[in-house]
Amino acid sequence: MSARAGMLLRWILLVGLALAAEPIVTINTLPHLPRRLRYFANSSSILYLDERQGRVYQSDDDGVTWNDVAAKDDQVIDFYLHPYEDYRGYVLTASQSHYATEDRGRTWRKFETPGPPSQVQDALVFSAANRDDVIFMSEKCTESKSSFLGSKCRDHAYLSRKNFGESAQSLRLLVANAASCVFAAGTPALAKTADPELIICSREDPDSSLRWPLNLQLVGSRDGFKSLAKIEVDSRGITGVVGLGAVQSFIVVASHSAGSDELSLFVSDDGESWDRAEFPKLSNGRLEEDAYTVLESRPYSIQVDVLSSSDTSNTFGSLYTSNSNGTYFSCKLEHTNRNELGIVDFENIELLDGIAVANVVANHEDVSREKSTVKRLRTLLTFDDGRNWHNLTADAESLHLHSAGEPHNTGRIFSSHVPGILMGIGNTGEHLESYAKGDLYISVDAGLNWSKALNGPQKYEWGNGGGVLVSVRDDRKPVDELCYSMDRGESWATVSLGRKLLPRILTTVPDASLAKFILVGSDPGGAPPLVVAIDFTTALGRRCGEDDFEKWSVRTHETGEPACHMGHKQFYMRKKTEARCFVADWSASDEQEPCECSKDDYECDYNFVEDKGSCVPVSIRAIMPAGACKPGDKTFRASSGYRKIPGNTCKGEALELTEERDCPKQDDAAKDLPTVVSHDLPDSIKQYFFLERTENASGDDETIVAHLENGEVWITHDFGLQWARVLEAEEIVAVIPHRYFKDWLYCLTEGKIAFVSKDRGQTFRKLSLPAPPNAMGRPIFEFHSTRSGKLIFMGQQGCERASAHNCRITAFRTENGGGDWEKLYDHVEGCAYIGMTAVDARADLVYCTTRLDDSGDLTGRLQLASSVDFFETRKTHFEEVLGFAVFDEFVVVAEVHDGSTLLMQTSVNGEVFAEARFPPRFRVEERQAYTVLDSVTRSIFMHVTINDDADKEYGSVLKSNSNGTYFVTSLDAVNRNRQGYVDFEKLKGLEGVAVVNIVKNQADVDAGLSHKQLQTMMTHNDGGAWSLLKAPERDSRGEVIACTDGCSLNLHGYTERADIRDTYSSGSAIGILIAVGNAGSSLTPYNESNTFMSTDGGIEWREIAKGPHQWEYGDSGSIIVLALDDAETQHVLFTLDEGRTWNNMTFVDEPVRIKDIATLPSDTSQRFVIFAHKAFHRRASSYLLDFGVMRSRQCKLSDDELRDFYLWTPSHPSNEASCLFGHVSQYHRKRPDADCFVGQQRPHSHEILRNCTCTIQDFECDYNYQRANDGTCQLIPGLDPPDHSALCAKDPSLVSWSEPTGYRRIPLTTCAGGPHFDRAEEHPCPGKEAEFGRTRESAIGGFGVFTIIVLCFGSAGAIGYSVYRKGLHRVGQIRLGDEPRRDADNFAVEAAINVVSAAVAIAFAIPVVVRSLYGIVRRRLASRRGYDPLDAEVLVDDFDDF
Repeated sequence: MSARAGMLLRWILLVGLALAAEPIVTINTLPHLPRRLRYFANSSSILYLDERQGRVYQSDDDGVTWNDVAAKDDQVIDFYLHPYEDYRGYVLTASQSHYATEDRGRTWRKFETPGPPSQVQDALVFSAANRDDVIFMSEKCTESKSSFLGSKCRDHAYLSRKNFGESAQSLRLLVANAASCVFAAGTPALAKTADPELIICSREDPDSSLRWPLNLQLVGSRDGFKSLAKIEVDSRGITGVVGLGAVQSFIVVASHSAGSDELSLFVSDDGESWDRAEFPKLSNGRLEEDAYTVLESRPYSIQVDVLSSSDTSNTFGSLYTSNSNGTYFSCKLEHTNRNELGIVDFENIELLDGIAVANVVANHEDVSREKSTVKRLRTLLTFDDGRNWHNLTADAESLHLHSAGEPHNTGRIFSSHVPGILMGIGNTGEHLESYAKGDLYISVDAGLNWSKALNGPQKYEWGNGGGVLVSVRDDRKPVDELCYSMDRGESWATVSLGRKLLPRILTTVPDASLAKFILVGSDPGGAPPLVVAIDFTTALGRRCGEDDFEKWSVRTHETGEPACHMGHKQFYMRKKTEARCFVADWSASDEQEPCECSKDDYECDYNFVEDKGSCVPVSIRAIMPAGACKPGDKTFRASSGYRKIPGNTCKGEALELTEERDCPKQDDAAKDLPTVVSHDLPDSIKQYFFLERTENASGDDETIVAHLENGEVWITHDFGLQWARVLEAEEIVAVIPHRYFKDWLYCLTEGKIAFVSKDRGQTFRKLSLPAPPNAMGRPIFEFHSTRSGKLIFMGQQGCERASAHNCRITAFRTENGGGDWEKLYDHVEGCAYIGMTAVDARADLVYCTTRLDDSGDLTGRLQLASSVDFFETRKTHFEEVLGFAVFDEFVVVAEVHDGSTLLMQTSVNGEVFAEARFPPRFRVEERQAYTVLDSVTRSIFMHVTINDDADKEYGSVLKSNSNGTYFVTSLDAVNRNRQGYVDFEKLKGLEGVAVVNIVKNQADVDAGLSHKQLQTMMTHNDGGAWSLLKAPERDSRGEVIACTDGCSLNLHGYTERADIRDTYSSGSAIGILIAVGNAGSSLTPYNESNTFMSTDGGIEWREIAKGPHQWEYGDSGSIIVLALDDAETQHVLFTLDEGRTWNNMTFVDEPVRIKDIATLPSDTSQRFVIFAHKAFHRRASSYLLDFGVMRSRQCKLSDDELRDFYLWTPSHPSNEASCLFGHVSQYHRKRPDADCFVGQQRPHSHEILRNCTCTIQDFECDYNYQRANDGTCQLIPGLDPPDHSALCAKDPSLVSWSEPTGYRRIPLTTCAGGPHFDRAEEHPCPGKEAEFGRTRESAIGGFGVFTIIVLCFGSAGAIGYSVYRKGLHRVGQIRLGDEPRRDADNFAVEAAINVVSAAVAIAFAIPVVVRSLYGIVRRRLASRRGYDPLDAEVLVDDFDDF
């Protein structure tokens, strides 16, 4: 066509537009702007939600007229349209009455539900298979007795089988406390593969002690949850579920594990077989909570954008696409733009395979360096699902478009159900400018070429299959006209709206089939909103015929011939540009012609990267299949590096997908001894710790951080093979790992500068603190247990001069890891997130001890206050306290009463406190100490000091009832030291088994006639009964142990350890114990002791080495290493068979003094590191012992075949039925003779086989009773039995109470039947007589220490922390294990700080703040061996508690 003919045609079209019939415009007003406006599919019916008024309006004529739906008298909160049944809709109210339609709103019927809809998730979940099946998520709230804590709400899932045609009572409760539910057949694609009866839910695990969301488990059922099954991957349940949804052909679950904010993604294509999604090891992207977005995806792959920027307020990410089964992901685009809500600038173009548009951050390096940098965005386009990306062009310039992260209308941004016609707002140039500077651009060839259509920003829509395009100016100014084009944007006309309005929404039917549009706008004068209906049907004229359409190819060659794209040629029928007609029955359906495969149809496979046009592996080991390259193997078969692009349909194979590759060089045979690698550090070590990866963590590093005495920080990521100094220009005075998230690490300087790493020390980011860290012995950070970036910082203010009178601690809080700070409270001693502990408290509950009263005035008393709004308001719990601590499920407060009496208050919900009642003979005298020992078995163990004289300290261990208020005596004369530490230790992994040392000669000690003589005792029923340890008959040389009458095994305990992390047991080696001690009538000095071992939970012991040794467990107890303690040596001992045989190994040429043997805190590694000093050297050396070279095969854990493992059953020593706490349980342990390694699998699954009949071991002494010499519980002389009738008033659910018998059931037992030693004559509770009559007719994890000492007035005190001093500033210093415990420059820990109150001075022994001491001891126990830190912040919490 000539240029003149083209101009003539366009002139004719313009004249035609001018002469044609005008669109019909109808204006209505409605009370408020809509929260939601949606069409019923394939219809003219629209629903309009007025959330402010609680109404839904309906139009059946494309917005020309509007009416209320049936719910006129109810408060409507939302509506839903059935995604797979076009005629069905649902209007939900705030009550239990709702409305449903099955004819697109012509009629509505009322239906009832058991409760109101959920407020936190979609209330309705639909099935694509059984269309009448609908899940209703209902909210159920329980009110707290206190308005301060408000109500506690949980969602319950109910199933309707009849599209809510049944009664509310007939709806089946699926899951209580449900976080989310989906049908396995939740999408049309899944309906082809999944069982239509299968329902999958995440719910709170009723047996879990973890807080939300870690307690959320994934379960499934095929019978409406009459029965359910835990969904597992590799025999391990999926827990910590933070996301569950159906995406195209996949069900996707995001799982969070304790200790990391990195997530695991699990994928299934049928809801039955699940796999963990794997992301490339080379990528910097980490799948983190609030840091990933599952995009709209394709039917053949999942698309996920992962946050890759360090800052969370100015973000960008990386785009990943999965293979066809959703399990392996490859990075497609780096530096994708995201907003703060995680919405990504990305859109798959509707209908067109493999075409997508994305925005990237061009100046990502500048943004990474400075978070305030303005992002420079560029727009890219792909035609092959992300393998290649191209610039958008308009008039030979780069074009950039505003996308999903900055939406200005409803629906999709660039495309619709009109094939190939794209629209967007943007500009040409180097990068994207502001929206106000943008213009409307159009492409009619699927994005390959663009042209400017209209000036200025616009809202736009497609209609009648692309036959009409409409646009309205969107520059925040009133408009009175709308633009439209009937020739794909080549020419535009306007239509008057008749009124001025500010445009808010422009929309049409989802499939763009009608020529009718809805424009919603605000009235500039403040009148009610305007709803404008625009109808172009008559304006388009005649009905289109066949000659009005053309066959359009999605891709073409330069010659105009159709080109292959994603393995096929794709065609659509589109109305011709010049055709002036109305498309009556528009339907976008494509036609495809297959193409032969070529290299362009392939991309790099998982763990391969493109290099000079070829796909090469990131490493050979990264692509090796499991079990490949066994000893003797030369090659292995693996991926060639290429895979067909997901969704590509080409014919044939152009490339080989697998090939033989050479195995990496390896020794043909396993070694007889571990390899050793040494490294010298420039100074002695002040502190060290592991940053262990969790199960969900990416990477394969094994990171150790060492803080040296000279202020340097050294890190190794390979367990000590190589060390490197970090932050070389800084002198670091404190290194603080995150207590709960193992990837996070804080390094502090003396001033307001700090550094944080969230990737286990790989990179650091500089932080500005709001104040210098406090130097007053208080914890510096208080961490949140489930939100890694949420923490409280305790800094000091007004302390610039030594004589400053206003020197104080101020608490600040941050939500983003220290990027921004807000003041929390002033004049504090300590603060803590109570709501995110195991205490059953409101999630946002925070405690602070402060010297400010409710009015903000300073007081001489330390008060305990709490808040749920970060101290916008506060509640004072106690007017004067010493401090508080959280012990598992209990809050424990030391209250000062009347200025002279110390009371212990406990709470299980952080709101209501009860005074602890001790046996009457335990009274607060002038000087008495209490040490809370443990609270992980649903009761509190407490040590009450009887003798507090120096070197004579001992007391009684008391045990509470299940709410921590009533205590009974468990054992007398239990040893403690000056600092308040007690010889009491719970065994890790075994319920209710503990070891203590008692003072056997307490009478002589009290009289000053003798030093303490200690004996070791053990309990196997949580303190109900104690017995001496059985001494072995022969020593490690096979010689008979000479032992007199009263001989038993006695062990050195907690109070004597140079490093208090040297616990007897490991959470990964269940039932195995190692200790230093002797056989005899009492404990001998440490240097005269030998080393002993038990493999049956402490029942039988054997000597394994002469002399005292350090020890460490590895590979879940299958490797144990010993080293001579407190002496120079060149050797270590190790066993691979539970101590049956021991091997001596020389690991160094000249003798060294070993400070510590360490491995991963989980004790699952085959690597150990020894820290030692050479004689007369200050510098520390590390020695890596790698046992991985000794065993190449990984043990196989299978319930069907126990080749490598055996089942071990713990038991009570006096119970022949193997019962412990009322049940028989089993644990997997590696067979001693199995030549394999355990690795990261968790074999110690705790399985209860059966419950046992109750015996006397399932009961303990009741309040006011104690054990007599014959083992029975007898009333203490002079005391009365407890009044059990008082329990009725405390627990309204009780129907009856029983006369006291002297016994009470141990909270931990599960026994059933047998004698009930705690039951006697029953009596009804007041008001429960009738119910009673009917009934008759039918007939405490790691070892935490909390010490409070009441001293006589006038007593002197000292500090409970060792600190680093430089000038006048003091920040935590770490003492080495071999250094003197008393240091003239750094006060010893046994003294206490002066807190003078009236006539009494009250103080903590260690530390001043109870909360922090609990953290110290728990963290110290974590890894058992190391340089002994005393600061509350320097060790990670509960390393061994797995």
